[in-house]
Amino acid sequence: MNEDLIKARVEHIEDSNLKHLVTVCLDRLPSYFWMKPSSSTGKYHPSDEHIPGGLSLHTARVVDVVELLCETQILKVSKDEAIAACLLHDVARYGFDIKATPHTLREHPMLGEEFLRQTWAADSWGVDEVVMQRIAHAIGSHMGRWHTSSPESPLDQIVHLADMIAAGYVPVKGAVLK
Repeated sequence: MNEDLIKARVEHIEDSNLKHLVTVCLDRLPSYFWMKPSSSTGKYHPSDEHIPGGLSLHTARVVDVVELLCETQILKVSKDEAIAACLLHDVARYGFDIKATPHTLREHPMLGEEFLRQTWAADSWGVDEVVMQRIAHAIGSHMGRWHTSSPESPLDQIVHLADMIAAGYVPVKGAVLK
């Protein structure tokens, strides 16, 4: 479900080695990745993502947002690296076990970062280590202030912003969240 949306966005990566690494990572995901909602509580994402396939829909949205942000050139980043990080930012949202966890794992940014590092370590796929490290850190820090690792580099920041914008989480001062 929504695999075609993700595959179409992988094609936006121009660097063939990086595109291959991202494809390998996506191919190694548990099958439930494609069937899970973006939010286990329905609290933090648009309602059309609260259904089976919502997580992959969210991922596609994050890529679309990061591509727009890259066009502004406010944060000078490699568009390929930004797309790669966005495609992989939530791969560990429900874990990597045979069975998905019922709720989002708080440590999913770090698990996703480690997944990329391990996949790259098995065979670098022609991707430079410095590039892989930047992408991995962006994945690990995409939750920003809601997690232990803050976005530091421009790549970290643009991935974090794209995720927040795509999730539709724009708090209104004084509003009561339900």
